[in-house]
Amino acid sequence: MKRALLLAIIPALLLQQGAPTVAQTPDALGFFKNYFITGDYAVGGVGLHDLGVNGIATGSIPIQGVPAESDVLAAFLYWQVVGKGDLGPEQGSIGVTFKGYPLSATGAEPFGKVLGSGTPPCWSSGGGTGSSGGAHQTYTYRADVLRYFDIDPVTGKFQVNGSHQVQLPDGGGPIALGASLVVIYRDPSLPQRAIVLYDGGYTMDQTSEGMVQRIAGFYDGGDSAKLTHIVGSGQANKSEILRFNGAAIATNPFRAVQGPNWDNPTYLLTPTAFPGLENLAQVTTSVDHQGFN
Repeated sequence: MKRALLLAIIPALLLQQGAPTVAQTPDALGFFKNYFITGDYAVGGVGLHDLGVNGIATGSIPIQGVPAESDVLAAFLYWQVVGKGDLGPEQGSIGVTFKGYPLSATGAEPFGKVLGSGTPPCWSSGGGTGSSGGAHQTYTYRADVLRYFDIDPVTGKFQVNGSHQVQLPDGGGPIALGASLVVIYRDPSLPQRAIVLYDGGYTMDQTSEGMVQRIAGFYDGGDSAKLTHIVGSGQANKSEILRFNGAAIATNPFRAVQGPNWDNPTYLLTPTAFPGLENLAQVTTSVDHQGFN
């Protein structure tokens, strides 16, 4: 069976409106992992901005479509907060839980890893035209949370479908943006696929109003592909264009669909829409504001 190619791209972007320019620096994110399996991946997320009660925002991440008999290989939680830069990334661990289990933002894996930080100008003095050297920082995190899922007593498999509670600090200190869960699973009934994850923290600001990411880590193309972006601070009234190999996939794709200030859209890519896809060993995805005021 011809190999199908799946691409899971996991960035966290703080989107900022301004004069459109093209990103000049490639590879906004770093390679994390790749999997060659008969299987697939699932992504769910929730926006948590301004939902805090007593300093903690609570929401549920939905996951669906993972076959009950499949072997879940990995589950990664990504989350993002905005806080005062002088408090450091540790503030992102205040009250963070997944399925009731506390997570550290800065401890050794699997409990938490800081992926990056960047100053969001729109939170700084002067608003969207303010200095990128402002006092606020956007912090992005990843944690391995597979151990926290229940195991089916009959099948012995992890139970990942359903809603999974997550809590982030929000109000009185760091401000929550949102969280997404990425689940990777093996199923022998599915075709052979390559799943590639790049992650990190990248901020679109007045001087870098776009991102470009080269994607490798697979042997060749296939008869289909999927592309997922995880994005913080997307707004319906601030448009951008999501591209694959330079061709537009969607306009204004980041509109806080998963809740306040959070998106994780997935797009199906086919050789019909992208000729030559089946022969590619490296591809590129990008986000820009070209054509918008």
